[in-house]
Amino acid sequence: MGRHYTDEQVQIAIAALKAEFPGTWERIKSVKRAPIADFQDNREKISSTIGAMDITFKKLPFLGRYDRALLELIQDVCDVAAAEVDAESPDFGSAN
Repeated sequence: MGRHYTDEQVQIAIAALKAEFPGTWERIKSVKRAPIADFQDNREKISSTIGAMDITFKKLPFLGRYDRALLELIQDVCDVAAAEVDAESPDFGSAN
């Protein structure tokens, strides 16, 4: 699934995030579920989530020592969250 990291590394990152910041994984998925129009309302959630990922992921032994590595891992983790949300709601995005 990962574009930049292996599936195993992405799962390790998710597990570390869940352990260090309980509730963050669900917060990532809740932001994915929210309509784009709610972005302003989700700004605080997004900010705290990125902060939690920054703190947690920098401790992982496989993360490179450059800013782009952190961004790439965040992208891969968010892709997994998006896939889980899409799997939970196959009609996500369609008119109700």
